[in-house]
Amino acid sequence: MSLPDGRVLGYDEYGPADGLPVFYFHGVPSSRLDFLMFGSDSLAERLGLRVVAVDRPGCGESDFQRLRKIVDWPADVLVLADSLGLDRFSVLGWSGGGPYALACAATLAGRVSTATVVSSLGPFDVPGLTSAVSSASMRFFRLNRDHPAVGRLFDRLMALGLRKGPEKFMARTLDALSAIDRDAMSSPQVAPAYMAAVNECFRSGLRGGQVDAAVVASPWDFNPHDIDAPVFLWHGGRDLDAPPAMGRWIAGAVPKCHAQFYSEEGHISLLVNRAESVLRCLVK
Repeated sequence: MSLPDGRVLGYDEYGPADGLPVFYFHGVPSSRLDFLMFGSDSLAERLGLRVVAVDRPGCGESDFQRLRKIVDWPADVLVLADSLGLDRFSVLGWSGGGPYALACAATLAGRVSTATVVSSLGPFDVPGLTSAVSSASMRFFRLNRDHPAVGRLFDRLMALGLRKGPEKFMARTLDALSAIDRDAMSSPQVAPAYMAAVNECFRSGLRGGQVDAAVVASPWDFNPHDIDAPVFLWHGGRDLDAPPAMGRWIAGAVPKCHAQFYSEEGHISLLVNRAESVLRCLVK
């Protein structure tokens, strides 16, 4: 769809057209396609959910947006919701999509009925929250945030590696994961969805993915204390990309947060193993 400033916003839909509307926000670096790691059209259909998975600016089919911040995202979501005739809706964010879901809940009062965050990143500038982040993830975020040109080179190598040698790319990805996330990612359904989502992120160039990583690793420009809607938080105790400290901080900062921590789950395994439970929670 076309936005008022002329940009194009790309999205996919899953489930029945008259289902309970849920906007899904993807991870980093990723695209709307990573919903297929999490759910499927048949699952959304069975649960009666109309899932709208949206590409953030510069990722997938969405046009790049200069100088954007997290708090700019709710305006795009609102235009899309209005164009689809959705007055009230839920938002669901995984990993790097979590802060965007919380920003929508904080700034779109009266439109967002509930927000759900799964393995959500927390603010990188809060002392102690990034101390347990894996070295590979921190390197990725710091390069893209602090050294954009080097970050884009890093992203280029990632994208080229994925396109030219997907097996080697997947092997390197698995090597960087914890054992529990490695098992989840090795699923014949999850690995192809992950590779497709990352590949789609860079379909229009490198700026979108680089800025998306830089923005989510920068200080939040909204106040989670302003969220009035119920927030459902799901977090793994073995998460090395968004450590449990991030989940605990969000749970403490959001007034109406219903938090569930799973000591044996990781960043990806929580998404894969608890997908139906998370989505089913939206229809209660």
